[in-house]
Amino acid sequence: CEQVLRYIPDDAMNLWVELEKFKENYEEWKGKIRDVYPELKEVRKVKLPDLQRLVQETRNGVPLTDKTVMTYYRAFITLSKPLRRTGKIAKLDEDNYFWQGFPESNSRVLDRRLLIDEPARSLDEPWEMEKVYEVAQKVLGSSTRWSDVEGELAGARGGGWMKDEERGRGEGAG
Repeated sequence: CEQVLRYIPDDAMNLWVELEKFKENYEEWKGKIRDVYPELKEVRKVKLPDLQRLVQETRNGVPLTDKTVMTYYRAFITLSKPLRRTGKIAKLDEDNYFWQGFPESNSRVLDRRLLIDEPARSLDEPWEMEKVYEVAQKVLGSSTRWSDVEGELAGARGGGWMKDEERGRGEGAG
């Protein structure tokens, strides 16, 4: 019990040592601590509309930067991971939703950068969330001129860029 007290603020420590069972039974003491914080019992269950709302709000918001993409990622996985764990969404759904949350200006830049790594990739498959996040952190804070990269990619793909609608990444794609 006393080891736990090293890691909490003084005001909480003073309260916790005064609770019954402090030195007697660790499990019962943890129960007493939980009783003192009833708000912790009211954990809200995550639902798919919560995730969809976050995705829509982020997509319709201002373009993300390398800093704000971290905020989006944290908020996203806070909602998506419980939905995955309970079988409400599959990994493919999670990847799709994460991608859909990027404003169009971001998704165009990210798409181009991701295609550099995988030029032969089928555009019918969604990008993996972890890969998108990794690239977004680098690219959205970069001063890279994507117009310079576009020409290089067009040669690698055997032609110019397809329109978002042709790739299935346009408005309403999912």
